[in-house]
Amino acid sequence: MSERLTLELLTVTHAPELASSLSDAAVHEVIGSPRSEAEWRNLLRVWERRLSPDGRQTWLNWAIRLLPLGPVVGYVQATVEHGEAQIAYVVGTPWQRKGYAVEAVRDMLTQLRQEYDVHLVRASIAPGHVASERVAAAADLTPTAEQTSDGEQIWMGVIQDPA
Repeated sequence: MSERLTLELLTVTHAPELASSLSDAAVHEVIGSPRSEAEWRNLLRVWERRLSPDGRQTWLNWAIRLLPLGPVVGYVQATVEHGEAQIAYVVGTPWQRKGYAVEAVRDMLTQLRQEYDVHLVRASIAPGHVASERVAAAADLTPTAEQTSDGEQIWMGVIQDPA
């Protein structure tokens, strides 16, 4: 839906591009250390199943690819259960502050609503992570008084039916 990017369901074939585009340690100040290509392969094999081990949650993970046929610049993800989704997003350092995360999240939310009947969305954001807060706000999520057990603030939004 965006003119600048497309979302591709992640597969193990994305491992080299993700390892490269997300290799900068600055990306991982909040979310842990960079992954090697082998680590990405292992993780993507799990994500490719698109289901939690107990089968209760749908795991959706998309690569963010610039158009036309550009690089993978990050990923967006949603864990879906009972019409609700927990979302996350990561964009590599060279592509930050260009609006790609906002576009990708908006595209993901549209897909979640249209294809998975998701109405309520949550995102957990680390304290002081202004960039993530801006992406969430641009996607019409608002901060709540709730926090996760590790101190992240819960942001929430309702996905509207397409007009």
